[in-house]
Amino acid sequence: MNKMLKLVMVFPLVFLTSCFDDDSSKDKNVDQETEATKEIDKNEDNEGMLEDDVRLEIIDYYNYMYGEMLTYHNSVISYYDQVLQAPDEVFYGTVIDKIIPQYTEILVELEKVNSQLNNEDLIKVHEVIVSAVRTQLDGFLLYKKAYENNNNLYVNEGNEKIREANTLFIKFDEKMSELMRTYEINHFNRSE
Repeated sequence: MNKMLKLVMVFPLVFLTSCFDDDSSKDKNVDQETEATKEIDKNEDNEGMLEDDVRLEIIDYYNYMYGEMLTYHNSVISYYDQVLQAPDEVFYGTVIDKIIPQYTEILVELEKVNSQLNNEDLIKVHEVIVSAVRTQLDGFLLYKKAYENNNNLYVNEGNEKIREANTLFIKFDEKMSELMRTYEINHFNRSE
């Protein structure tokens, strides 16, 4: 049962960590953030926020709110990577004891962020990542159920949830990129 499970889980977990880091712009991080704040038009958008406030909210979201979640997500991946080739009992024990609780925390924190956002466009984009994480967590919970019931049907259902989550992660990346283009914000690496 674990071979099929492990192969399906590898791509979505790794995908989320690689999807948003743009190494080609590392050196421009500080300059782009400074330029983004200097070139801001003081016109109000349709929600009553000044355009510079919207841009700053998007930059803060990308660098800090989302960035913190991604950092925490990487710790989940490290647990996963450590047991990828382990026997079923060790693998499933890690999914149940470490990955599910940490992924649950990621979801809780992401749901809290929604109330901190002001821009409707950013809220809509954020809801996509919340949905992706919720769907992936549902997949992990189905894997737990498969292990507890020794039933491959739940593995298949979990695999489907993981595929759905992967599609949502891609959609989030596309929507976030689109939002940043709309407000003329260049991608930059959160770590600098």
